[in-house]
Amino acid sequence: MTANQSVEQPAKPSAHSVIILAAGLSRRLGEPKQLLTRQGQTLLSKTIDMAYQCMPVTMVVVLPQRLNQVVQVVKSAQQRYADLYSVDNPTPETGLASSLKLGINTISTLNAGATLHQTDGDTVRPNKVLILGVDQILLEVSHLQKLLASAQPVVASQYVVQYSPYSAKVTASTASKHSDTAEAKLITGLPLVIDFELLQTWQTKLTGDTGLRHLIRAMPSADICRIRNDTLSFDIDTPAQLAYARMQGWLDG
Repeated sequence: MTANQSVEQPAKPSAHSVIILAAGLSRRLGEPKQLLTRQGQTLLSKTIDMAYQCMPVTMVVVLPQRLNQVVQVVKSAQQRYADLYSVDNPTPETGLASSLKLGINTISTLNAGATLHQTDGDTVRPNKVLILGVDQILLEVSHLQKLLASAQPVVASQYVVQYSPYSAKVTASTASKHSDTAEAKLITGLPLVIDFELLQTWQTKLTGDTGLRHLIRAMPSADICRIRNDTLSFDIDTPAQLAYARMQGWLDG
């Protein structure tokens, strides 16, 4: 090594917490999507593992109250991860907002006493939250790391809706109408990273299934970073989507 060469230092873990929204009842699908498997691992377990590769301070999984098999997945993961917590949503049918509020409240309680010791000896508290679901089946940890690398108050995923036989979200006429309009197909949403104080401010504005998307749209563009990843459009909501995903080899049969 020459005098001008330096040893590359390992990246410091970012001071963040994680909320995994896994309380959905999968009514359209007809079976718990949390328990679908990819390469022998449930989607919920795989999501937990990916989130932990990003080195969070604390992580909360919001679960449906009465699905014992889903709860068991988290209990098994808690044997591997000391800072993994769960909270039951007694009313998941009311929409995504109820799960997100439970996650925010739990993270607030946990983070009140949580600290992260950085590699240089400094101590900081988590100041942002990574929020994700469990059914974006082609999500990889590298995308989560890109979200966490930005310093913007909101760092959201962006993707184009895939108008294909896979998608049951749009009709054939809708697909034809928007086939040449990329802007009309762009979605900004999960996974996303958000400043924790901002998230707490928004908590009272969350209702039903609207989540954070409408609040993000109202923000100044300079405060938002959007990271494009079109594979995120492949999620699982219907039996047709599940069958297509299995046909592609994305999920186990």
